[in-house]
Parts: sequence; structure tokens; C-alpha cells
Amino acid sequence: MFDDYLRYNIAVGIDLMMGTVKKDNWDDEYSIIGDKGEIGFIDFEDDKSICNYDPDEEGSVVISVPFPFVRGKPQSIIVGETSKYSITIANTASDPVELWGVRIFCSNPADSFTLSLLEPPSANSKVENVRGFLESYSIEDRVLQPHQTLTIWLSCKPKEMGLYTSVLHFDVGDDRIERVVFLLAEDKVSQSLASNRPYSRTPRRKQFVMDEYAFSSRPAKSHPVKAMVRGIKFKLPEFPIPRDARELLENKRVPDVLMEGLNRKNYASFFSALLIMEELHLEKEMRCHDMEFIGMRRKGAQLLALEVPGLAERRPSLVHGDYVFVKLASSTTANTVHKGCIYRVEADEVLLRFTKDLHACHQNGNLYNVRFAYNRVNIRRLYQAVEAAENLEPDLLFPSQSTRRRLITTARFVPFTSSLNAEQMHSVQMILGCEGAPPYVIYGPPGTGKTMTLVEAVLQVYATRKDGRILVCAASNSAADHILEKVISHEVAKVKENELFRLNASSRPYEDLQPDHIRFCYSVDSIFKCPPLDALIKIGS
Repeated sequence: MFDDYLRYNIAVGIDLMMGTVKKDNWDDEYSIIGDKGEIGFIDFEDDKSICNYDPDEEGSVVISVPFPFVRGKPQSIIVGETSKYSITIANTASDPVELWGVRIFCSNPADSFTLSLLEPPSANSKVENVRGFLESYSIEDRVLQPHQTLTIWLSCKPKEMGLYTSVLHFDVGDDRIERVVFLLAEDKVSQSLASNRPYSRTPRRKQFVMDEYAFSSRPAKSHPVKAMVRGIKFKLPEFPIPRDARELLENKRVPDVLMEGLNRKNYASFFSALLIMEELHLEKEMRCHDMEFIGMRRKGAQLLALEVPGLAERRPSLVHGDYVFVKLASSTTANTVHKGCIYRVEADEVLLRFTKDLHACHQNGNLYNVRFAYNRVNIRRLYQAVEAAENLEPDLLFPSQSTRRRLITTARFVPFTSSLNAEQMHSVQMILGCEGAPPYVIYGPPGTGKTMTLVEAVLQVYATRKDGRILVCAASNSAADHILEKVISHEVAKVKENELFRLNASSRPYEDLQPDHIRFCYSVDSIFKCPPLDALIKIGS
């Protein structure tokens, strides 16, 4: 469980601040004693040479490695318990060798390691062994006879969790040999939760090709024949992302039109560039949620249920109508990739609809590789809206820059809401007197009655202009529901039920709507839809 800690936060180094050896000539050698040794910054994960020693380069005295790494990681020890490790110092030469001393050059935390000639006693050791045990931070000089091996002990008793490090110096003859020790102190709970296998990143599998796939059936629509006929006339353009724009943004470069800033001439290209950036980000987010070796289970005759981790937190953010591509995990690249669509999004799973072939051959034990793709219909409508907005009058797009003045003729009216103040009454009068662009803006801090003013204006237009058509748009479902509630609950205006329609996005959960508002909506199988055109025309007729 400490893999991330080791990988990113363990960085240990050695600052040789203890002393500096200087030579003026061959016969004059002296040392300048500095401060106590300290541990600086070195990442043993990045520098593999720190704990790799070559005995052939160290001479005739071979020194073992204390607490060697296990699978490339420091050994784990328990907080509050003494961990010990023997170090052998072997003279492989035929002549005696002076061992001038062994000392702990530095430790982190300070004084956390000790040296001894005898094995540190355990909890079950005899009393005389405990009393006779001596430990220190150095071992005095001695002579190693030919082919003699000296064994000493290095101990550490951690007081808290974390990384413990020590640097040992062995002064042998005219040489100094160094050993660096890393230990990871854990408690028994964290040690029991640690993985027995070394960390290895799962290799990213090659994404399966989706140039050819079996289409699924889209969720059913009302009057499909009529819809097809109308679609020929009102077909939504594809609006593909231009290749040069994709390459520019993928190379982390900002389009020139965004650097220019928004103006009358670049209105469509400016917002189109922003939409492209949003769409590329959406593509990237979708790719992060690919799944492998995932099972699906039948749910009815025509649907398959797929559990999606993170769906409740909207990671990924999947909605009705988005696409899913699946392929048997055990199959080769020559096998069919099935394209389906999301029929319904539930708490932690999505219901999918595929071709009849996949539903016929699917078994609940099958494992699939899964990719998601967003439905571009909504963003294509945004592209279309931006393109159409370019043909609007500049006074509507940039009302603050308009030089024209318009005369608004106001008339008295009888308010439906008796609690309107003077500013609200004046705003409603101005709205009723407006004709054409630029729009009329109601501005005010929260709680100043903007919604009440808007509802009053809607009711006045509804009551006084029989040929009027009112479209109320809001930035959120809750805001639109709030206005709907205010309109239908007004006792004076009494809006007829067949003259009001609440349009919901198909991605909105059916259960999210208040039961009293459902009668103003249109849905099929608990999925919100746009009613047929002829039904919309009849509203208010």
C-alpha cells in the first residue's frame, strides 16, 4: 500500500559534509572537519546505482550489503520492533588488512541505526545476554587476518512510520567503502494490506478498429416514417472537425481566432473554435473510461445491462443515445465489433441495445472489451446554432455596441401579482413594449425578484396576446422547473394545461421530475422525447 509513497515521495541522498580530504603534495595530507553528515536528495528509484555494488572494484575486502532490496524496494519493518541484519567483512587477500573503523556516517531520522559486534538480543533472550549487549554508532579499528571474516550487526528500531535511511563507512587500508541502507517502517495493519506482488503498470492494449461494425437499432421514435420524410428537408449537417484544427489543438496551440478576441466579423469562427476544443476534450475523457474483460447481463429480451464504475459520480458522463462499441475479449481483430446505443442510464449501470445478432449469441458469461463514444447530435446542433447566429443582426449579437436607439411605447397593465414593486412594474412595462432587437435585460442580485418579474411578463403576454408564442429557456432543469411551477400555480392567470409544454433533454432521469409536472412533458418508456411536429403545432390551438 506504500507503492505510491515509495514511487513519488522517497528521495534520499547523501551530502558528504562530514569532512573534506585535501592534498597539497604527496607527503602532506590533512582533513578539515565539517558538520555532521546529513542526508540530502537522491531518488533511488531513478538512480539504480545507489545500492548496486561491484566487489571487484572494492578491492580484496568484500563487504556484504545490509538490508538488501526486495523486488527493487526497501525491506519493510514493524514500528516499535528492533530489526537487525548481519554484515560480513571478509579479507580475501593473503596478507593482513587494517580495518581502521566502521561508523554510521549519517542516519535519517537521526540516531535511528546502531552497530554492534554481538547479535542484538531478542525479547526471549536471557537476562545476562541483554545486560552484556553493547551498541554504538561506530566500531573500533582492528586487523583482519588473511581470509578472516568479521561479522557485525546493524540494527534499527523505528518509532514511527516512514522511510529510514543510513550511510555506513568502512575504512579499510587506504580506501573507504560505503553502504547505503533503506528501510520502510510500517505498522502491522498497513503491512498486512501490502500487495505480495510488485507493482507493474498494465500495458495499454491496442484499441480495436471500429471502421467496420454491426449497427444497432436506435431507440424507437414516434412516427418514424414521417420523421424520415421531414429529415430529408431538415437534415442536420455533420459538422466534422477540420483536420487542421484538430492537429493545431492536439499540438497545444491556440487558434488565431481566439487570440483575436470576439468581434462582429469572427462571431461564428470564434465560437466554433471553442466548440471544437470542447469536443476534443470530450473525446479524450471518453477514452479514459475504456474497459476490458467486462461482462454484461441480459435485462429483458432486447437490452443488456453493463455495470460502469464511477457512473454515479458521472465519470464517465453517459447519457441516453450515446454509443458503445463492444468486442469479445478473446476474439481476434478479424471478429465483428458491435456498435450499440445507451437506452437508459441508471444508478450504477447502463442499459444497452445492440443488433439482434449480438443479443442472440450473447451469454452472461461472455467477457467484452468496451469503448464509449458520445453522440454528436447535440454538439452538431450547437455548431448549427453558431453558424445560423452569424446571420443575425449585429445589434442582437452585440447590443452594447448598438448605436441605434429605439422608442419603446409602454402601456398600463393590470398585474397578476399584487406584490410587484415599482422597479418590477416598470420592467414588465418595458418588456411588453419591446419589439425586435436588441433584447431587454433584467439585472439584479439574488433575491431581488427577477424570476417574479419574468413570470409576470410571461403571464401578461399569454393573457393579452392571443397569437403570441412564448419560449422560456433556462440554464438548468431546476430553474426551468421553478418557472414552470410559478406559472401553473398562479391562481389568477389560470394557464390551460393543453397550452403549456415542458421540454426535457432525453438524458434527464425520469425520476428527477416532480410527479405534478409530468403531465406537461412527453416521454416514451420513461425516456423524455420531443413530441412529433404536428403535436407541437396543436399546443394552444
